[in-house]
Amino acid sequence: MSILQYPKATVLVVRVYYTPFVILGFVTIGTVFDVGVWYFVKDVKIFDEEIELEDIAEEPGETL
Repeated sequence: MSILQYPKATVLVVRVYYTPFVILGFVTIGTVFDVGVWYFVKDVKIFDEEIELEDIAEEPGETL
């Protein structure tokens, strides 16, 4: 008798066989979304650029 003749064993074999592929699918989908977010927000500026004191002093009419 083969192990595949028992319904519970068949479900276990199928579950064990396909689990890595399901996990790989979720990881792949997550990676695609991460790359998409990175691509579409690469030009977003969260913080202003720092202004150096030398740049402010060089503007005409202003002194420190």
